[in-house]
Amino acid sequence: MTEIIKALTECELFTGISRDGIKSIIDLLAPDIRSFRKGDTIIVEGERNREIGIILSGGIVAQKISADGDASTVSEIDKNGVFGEILSGSTAISPVTVTASSVSEIMFINYDRLIDADFDDRDMYRRIIRNLIVMVSDSYFRLQKRMSLLTVGKLRQRIFAYLDSYSDAADERGFFDVPHTREAQASLFGCDRSALSRELSNMKREGLIDYYRNTFKILYRS
Repeated sequence: MTEIIKALTECELFTGISRDGIKSIIDLLAPDIRSFRKGDTIIVEGERNREIGIILSGGIVAQKISADGDASTVSEIDKNGVFGEILSGSTAISPVTVTASSVSEIMFINYDRLIDADFDDRDMYRRIIRNLIVMVSDSYFRLQKRMSLLTVGKLRQRIFAYLDSYSDAADERGFFDVPHTREAQASLFGCDRSALSRELSNMKREGLIDYYRNTFKILYRS
């Protein structure tokens, strides 16, 4: 339990809550902890979900599966990340399938149990609910950013729009990191990985960007 509480101190849902506070929340909510192998299905597209998932180790990938079986990556979330926070409080069915991207251990908090819980410390209750609302809002705007990216015309324009969305975190030399793998980026851009790699190489050769793995710098803005 000590290691779990330590991990939860890094989770956004518990921001501003002490370790003792987290322990009391866990004791009160009695969440489930489940283990998954790489590729195991966690949430199925078309089903309802009333649980908030907290990744204690490993990671997950959320994908939209097309009618012909092609998978488009919507998001990738790693250790200490949270998923299901929007869907758990909704009557809607899941628009994506969520699978484990590696061997993972995930804590599941029932949404209704959280909302209806009788917290002795009302300030702590308000804090966790406030954190949840912020997370839902942030997730909504991340989704809006992705949808706007998909409306951009050519692949190069999509790449620029994507990189620009992360460039605010650039260091003093202008370099910044992006969170997605090349495969996930290709899925975001609606192209295959080889086409993305080819376009990135062309942009680097033309002096538009510089990069090494997931670290980028925008050299030219039109």
